[in-house]
Amino acid sequence: MGQLRARGLIFVGRAPVKKRLYKIAVIPRELRKILEQVLPEVYRLKNTIEQKRRKKKSFLYTDEGSYLELLEEVEDYFKNIPGPSIIDKEQIVGFLRYLRGKNLSYEEIDQAWEDIQYFINFTDQFFFNKRGLDDFKIWEFSYFVSRFIPEEYEEADLTYEQVRRILYTIAEFYGYLKKRGEVKSDAEIQKAISRILQNDGKVVKVPIPPAKGPEILLVAVAPGSNKEIPFTNNDFWSAIVIYLKYNENWQSIISDLDRGKDSNREIVDALRKKIYLIHLRKKMEESRVTPSQLLSFLKPDKREIDRAIRWFYKKKLLIY
Repeated sequence: MGQLRARGLIFVGRAPVKKRLYKIAVIPRELRKILEQVLPEVYRLKNTIEQKRRKKKSFLYTDEGSYLELLEEVEDYFKNIPGPSIIDKEQIVGFLRYLRGKNLSYEEIDQAWEDIQYFINFTDQFFFNKRGLDDFKIWEFSYFVSRFIPEEYEEADLTYEQVRRILYTIAEFYGYLKKRGEVKSDAEIQKAISRILQNDGKVVKVPIPPAKGPEILLVAVAPGSNKEIPFTNNDFWSAIVIYLKYNENWQSIISDLDRGKDSNREIVDALRKKIYLIHLRKKMEESRVTPSQLLSFLKPDKREIDRAIRWFYKKKLLIY
């Protein structure tokens, strides 16, 4: 295959399907019958050898051209990403060069890039509520391999071996960024590996914990200053109460918090909630976001509305 490619008789490249690039080979019609006869024998021989003795591959000088094409592919990939991304092109190129420096085979580097693409697409879903890779938690890595990849790419559930390979690739990526000072810690991904892979052969799903209040839901950008302004579950619940019970009248809700009750019942932790609401109003003014706009974006369901009302009257305000 290498000789055919070198002589320009076949073209090997990638084609996008949804958000994933698949390897393809364009083979002239007159060569197809010959290759159909030859390739099955080659792969049967290869599999037999690998089953008898698995050797660690290393990077071959003949792979240099394919490796350089892979770096060009990364360039093209990031050119086609709409909008900003948590992971940038330089981090990926640097990581692939780091793997090349470890003398990994081209196949291993290529597989690492494919695994990283899954993770880039996953992190981009969280661009508006994560400040960086340090913000991802154990249960989010679990969701990534157990739900996101199968659902986003319409594939069957990943096998234990696939999950292990992908998580180890992500962990090595975090380790690389940590050495460069681009992430503070790789502790969460290491904990995720320990939890998710704790039962040999079986993928363990880590449940998402219930929201407590301080968790960031989205990050708005203040017009004119490009300042990032995070909005939390506390803000979300406050917006629900202000919109539904006070018709977005800030003075009315602050007055009730001053008294520690509304016309019907007492409000737990009212003084701290009042201070918090004053701060939230300033934050919304700075970002030019109203409670109704926040709700139209986050779309609370009945359960979330009930939780917000319960939080306002009965729960203490929790801030990290």
